[in-house]
Amino acid sequence: MKKSLLNLSILFVVATLFANCKNNSSADLFATGEFASDSVSYNYSEKVMLQLSESYEHQDSTEILVHLEIDYPKHNGKNLVAEKNIRKWISESLAFYNEYKKVYEGDSNDANAFVNFYGNSYKEYFNKQNDFPASALSYEVAIKKVFENAHCVTYTFMMDMYLGGAHGGRTYYGTTFNKSDGTALSNFLYNKDVTDDGLNKAVKDGLMSYWDIKSEDTLYDYVWENKVNQYQADLPRVSPCLVKEGVLFCYQEYEVAPYAAGAPVFTIPYSQIDKYLNPFAKKLLE
Repeated sequence: MKKSLLNLSILFVVATLFANCKNNSSADLFATGEFASDSVSYNYSEKVMLQLSESYEHQDSTEILVHLEIDYPKHNGKNLVAEKNIRKWISESLAFYNEYKKVYEGDSNDANAFVNFYGNSYKEYFNKQNDFPASALSYEVAIKKVFENAHCVTYTFMMDMYLGGAHGGRTYYGTTFNKSDGTALSNFLYNKDVTDDGLNKAVKDGLMSYWDIKSEDTLYDYVWENKVNQYQADLPRVSPCLVKEGVLFCYQEYEVAPYAAGAPVFTIPYSQIDKYLNPFAKKLLE
């Protein structure tokens, strides 16, 4: 009798677990359907009167600008692991440039609360300053979903900021995520090919296209000679990412050239870079 009751209890537990799994079947942790997003924004602009120091007696106010535009992963019961990891990447990217390194801990499904949290954190930083050496200060951020196929999705991060001084600063890069598990991918090229003449030429051609120059001799006038020369071109510190047209390369300011030369960005078409892509990258592009 006791054995029969035990068997019935086990069957009841199994049936309950099965029912719960069935009821939650729409919440597929590792689905690879469309990766939907909400476009949310934050805008703040205000002229602030200053408590002046002797160094800036001529300046009585400053314009504060904060603008955020984010493609925020939408919660739709699919791609749950990727959704969580990409939201975390977005949050960490924004917190990195936040003076107080604040991280959003509210409702992860509330896109507007998320963007308002980071927008207000940048605003708070500006408003706590007493005097500024510039007539306008700004944070402008855009995080956009730029590419998606059945296996991966790519987001780009762009920040233009001016905090006073001689000039502002710009950061731009992309990250490709595996949709099945949300991992950020960083290695698309065969390591042995990094110094290959063909890949070097493709990178140099990309740099030349960015500056709209026609010869390698002119290219060497634009770049740091220890970073790009006739023998080798350094790859960006931030890993290239996958986009529709090819592999996107993003160099940061001062990385391969002086500030005045800008931060080169270019795409090497898949037809040119295909033989340097490792099998994992090719699998994502099927």
